[in-house]
Amino acid sequence: MGRGCVQPDLSALLGREKSELRVLSAGRIKSFALGINIISNVENVIGGSDKLTSVFGYWPSFHDAEVIEIVVHRGGEDASGPTLTATIHVFEMTNEVLAKGSYVCRHHSLVSLRFHEVQDLKLDGFNHQNAIMGLVVKDVSGAQLERIKFEVSFDSAFGVDATFSCFSVEVVSVESGIPNGSIYA
Repeated sequence: MGRGCVQPDLSALLGREKSELRVLSAGRIKSFALGINIISNVENVIGGSDKLTSVFGYWPSFHDAEVIEIVVHRGGEDASGPTLTATIHVFEMTNEVLAKGSYVCRHHSLVSLRFHEVQDLKLDGFNHQNAIMGLVVKDVSGAQLERIKFEVSFDSAFGVDATFSCFSVEVVSVESGIPNGSIYA
């Protein structure tokens, strides 16, 4: 089963605008915050999201997830523009507690997300763990920006911090497992 999970620290979310605040219940997102509009079904916004929701039964929060890899590709004649593909170790924290005091985690998965037509990428602090507080995807399509529908941020807990805009988001793959070198291994 590996190591247990630490209790989540949601204090970092308290400083967010109300429109970006994620509503959590027992570690699960009750609704997905996208800009001013709260969208109940993330499946309507992110392509291939069923690959992930079929494992968890819902869209996970990405709290304490570990960013394993980020690949940026400039695109080419066949592509519509730059893409960013992130491989992230995602898991579910349960209410069960191990004898040592940490939470039991399950559904350990390596999730590959691809962001299309990426603009204004800012990437900082990539290191040996890259734990994130969460993944925020904000709908900015109402701002009528040409070919930009989303603002994305990987909110750093320890390591990588990234922000960018993009046209679309898709779940490329979901594989069961814990990556080598993970604190959860």
